[in-house]
Amino acid sequence: MKNNSDKGFTTVRGADFDKEYYGMAVRKGDSALLAKLNAGIAKVKQDGTYDKLYEKYFGRKS
Repeated sequence: MKNNSDKGFTTVRGADFDKEYYGMAVRKGDSALLAKLNAGIAKVKQDGTYDKLYEKYFGRKS
């Protein structure tokens, strides 16, 4: 974000969020892609895949 400050990106901050260094960007107005990403994330969270990957790579459950 520091290197692309002129692009209009926004950082979401809050006490409930751990500091992490990754994310996904979707072109403003691309609701079809956003829906696909959200559906995929929901699916891997629901079937337990997300927790398995998180524990494997980060050493604890999210």
